[in-house]
Amino acid sequence: MSIRLEIPMLPRSELNPNARVSPFKRAGATAELRKAAWAIAYNANPAHDIMFEKAKIRVTLVYPDHRVTPDPDNLISTLKPALDGLVDAKIIPNDTQEDVRYVLPMLHEVDPQRAPLTIMEVEDDRA
Repeated sequence: MSIRLEIPMLPRSELNPNARVSPFKRAGATAELRKAAWAIAYNANPAHDIMFEKAKIRVTLVYPDHRVTPDPDNLISTLKPALDGLVDAKIIPNDTQEDVRYVLPMLHEVDPQRAPLTIMEVEDDRA
């Protein structure tokens, strides 16, 4: 079993661990991504029970142009609020390494028609 969640935004630059921004701006960016991920995931989980006890997650970020060249290490931390949204919506029980595994590398696409878009493909990872 798997689901594809399309969040109509990209993680904001304030979420980058190297960003020098006020805690208020970072908190706003965190809340925005977490709420957006929760809303999409909540609608994808009609039973509202834990969907995946163990999951692997593949992420694709769709950008409007080639100006952005994201650093994969920093991307993982910018996606933390989105994972928290998946936990809130009961797609996954928690976002610990025992519950979630990222499929690397994260993919980047340039598509001005679809961007900005964060795609999270979640599938069962029970061995």
